[in-house]
Amino acid sequence: VLATKYGEKDVSIIVNNVNNVQTAQQTFERLSRAVSRFLQVTLKYKGFIPSDSSVPEAIREQKALLELYPSSSAARAFVRIAETVDSEFYGNRVKGGMQFFFKQLLEAQHGY
Repeated sequence: VLATKYGEKDVSIIVNNVNNVQTAQQTFERLSRAVSRFLQVTLKYKGFIPSDSSVPEAIREQKALLELYPSSSAARAFVRIAETVDSEFYGNRVKGGMQFFFKQLLEAQHGY
């Protein structure tokens, strides 16, 4: 949908519910080959979320995983991926006056 309807050619992928990094990478590689062949889209591997019994438990409780089980392997993986995405976004932003204005505003609000 992203490629055909919106013209996106670079898509980031997070492999979910796998037992280890090797399985995640193999899954990504298979998907990437198929997508590249049939859709002419480039996939970027962002990481994986491991299989974790705390995930279905958080779903049953209808609570955020990070709220209920912040130390779980899945929660730690979410945090790690979020930090990566955030740092990439921050690194790609245009530097300028508005950026520093909002940074100062946030720092003042939070007492940094």
